[in-house]
Amino acid sequence: MNAAPQSFVAVPVCSSQSKHRSKAVHNPTKSDGDFRSASRREDANLLRQAFDGRTQQEMALKGSRCIGVSPRQIINWMQMEHDMPSWAVKAVRHYLKVVDEAATRIRGPQ
Repeated sequence: MNAAPQSFVAVPVCSSQSKHRSKAVHNPTKSDGDFRSASRREDANLLRQAFDGRTQQEMALKGSRCIGVSPRQIINWMQMEHDMPSWAVKAVRHYLKVVDEAATRIRGPQ
């Protein structure tokens, strides 16, 4: 017979498991979607701040050029349809930082 791979370990089933099943573990990140909704709303506001435009399509076109995704993806994030990945949030924040630094140089120290 072939031996099981060393990385797999058999886990014994505890007979007292049934009495502990009634205890539900609360996961704060899934409480009524509040965390996810707040995160998506914050990301959508970040996109609107970074890529000013008269229409959502105009903002999406600017955003897609900046961070290298499709305009449709930017719209999905602005409409809070999907979570914005951390690399994209970092890219938008970096863009805002660069724009702010350029504006400071133009205005001069105050």
